Amino acid sequence: MYKFILLIVTTFCLSSCVVNVKDHGYDREQNNFSQLKINQSTKEDVLNTVGSPSTTGTFNNNSWYYVSVKTKKISVLNPEVTEHLVTKLTFDNNEVLSDISVVDSKNKKSLKFNESASPIKGHTSGPIRDFFYNVGRYNKNEKGRK
Repeated sequence: MYKFILLIVTTFCLSSCVVNVKDHGYDREQNNFSQLKINQSTKEDVLNTVGSPSTTGTFNNNSWYYVSVKTKKISVLNPEVTEHLVTKLTFDNNEVLSDISVVDSKNKKSLKFNESASPIKGHTSGPIRDFFYNVGRYNKNEKGRK
């Protein structure tokens, strides 16, 4: 019995050391950006070649961003970003591709975010709001009665 428990504990400990690598966002393996031509490719060409962007510019629709993130997670630890790649496509007023720039993990400091200029819309949460929101939500049986 002792050997069986030791085997289960050892198996559990070893299985928790497995490294999980996940890709999020745009698929880097199918990188078709080399097929795009500056001052020739249109937005429609980009959609047909590369696909829809991960996001577009907040204040103008002439900047398209393709975001790709690779994370590594060991056991129950928080995931660690091992690779971060943002490809920015810029279009002129005639919807023709004018620039392709890549920001990766090495030069990511060149991206500057101004949270005060582009606030996230939605409600703010606080302790008083949370208290009143949660009143009556707990201790209900299946029929919704206390």
